[in-house]
Amino acid sequence: MIVWINGTHGAGKTTTAALVRGLLPDARVLDAEKVGETLMDISPGLPETGNFQHWPPWRPLVVETARQVLDYTGGTLVMPMTVLVEEYWREISAGLDRYGIPVRHFVLHADRETLRGRIAGDTVMGPDSPFRLAHLEPYAEAARTWLHAEAEVVDTTRLTPPRPPCGSRRPSRAERPLSVASARMPGMTPPTGTAKADLRFYLQSARDALLWKLDGLSEYDVRRPMTPTGTNLLGLVKHVAGVELGYLGDTFGRLSGEAMPWLADAAETNGDMWATAGESREDITGLYRRAWAHADATIEALPLDTTGRVPWWPDGKDELTLHHAVVRVVADTQRHAGHADILRELMDGAAGMSEDSTSLPSHDPAWWAAYRDRLERVAREA
Repeated sequence: MIVWINGTHGAGKTTTAALVRGLLPDARVLDAEKVGETLMDISPGLPETGNFQHWPPWRPLVVETARQVLDYTGGTLVMPMTVLVEEYWREISAGLDRYGIPVRHFVLHADRETLRGRIAGDTVMGPDSPFRLAHLEPYAEAARTWLHAEAEVVDTTRLTPPRPPCGSRRPSRAERPLSVASARMPGMTPPTGTAKADLRFYLQSARDALLWKLDGLSEYDVRRPMTPTGTNLLGLVKHVAGVELGYLGDTFGRLSGEAMPWLADAAETNGDMWATAGESREDITGLYRRAWAHADATIEALPLDTTGRVPWWPDGKDELTLHHAVVRVVADTQRHAGHADILRELMDGAAGMSEDSTSLPSHDPAWWAAYRDRLERVAREA
């Protein structure tokens, strides 16, 4: 997945990208400007231009760079980059779509007076940078004609976000300012505009919650059976990958091409609920990320009332709408995210709904121990 942060100079893209990176599991920042700088270093130089985005190689190189990085690392790319020419954005977004990479496109907006004030106080390119000031009018024109209709707009006029922690290490929850740990960009909170937006939000939230439960665990612990029926974290991820590719792929005639021999008719019972020694953690989590990209492409491409046929349901009872299918997948993923939450707490005490919001009262271990003991006493006395 890509979180593309658009907006003109002074809107807060760089600061926001660093904050978003700290909030999203497995996120990395990719600055597409570096692709332009590479083109600028070619000798002899490319035809003279005041903006490297005008060079035709820049747009496909941005797409290919993002694809290669995501193929290698998985996770989320946060890309802070101003793109004000509609044709250029269409080319980039179409290229990413061809690779099945979902994009959340945000525009950070501020009024002209605020932007001028920020540019006047800029310590990187110097106060009143002519280059940055020259983009104010093109931004206003793009915002009026296409950009604000294309993306999710976040007004930063009166926002002063805290400075993100330095270094490559993701800060712990305790190290983060409360305003960062609890905040979400408006587009990352439940949208209310369309049914598709609501469904995709809750689906992605469930996916992220499930994968987060693997963070920081050993190879043994992610595979470790924690119940009498063998429930384990990596097996849950493997299972939901198949659920997404089935209900939001095969059911609507959109085959992914992913090999999943554990789902074949002659496969071992419960083969989708655990990872073999030959299946690495990266194999399973990578499959899951590809599965959700494929599922997101299905949701994007088809109306919610589209009818599909579930191959493993009985004849005559095998039809369902895309809306129904997405709801089923959200429910199944949330169910297994709950399983994962319990498994993780049993292993090392880590608990909570997400990395940045535990949804639990804030108390120390001694309080929780006393609380549990009290519940134990009440249960025995009942």
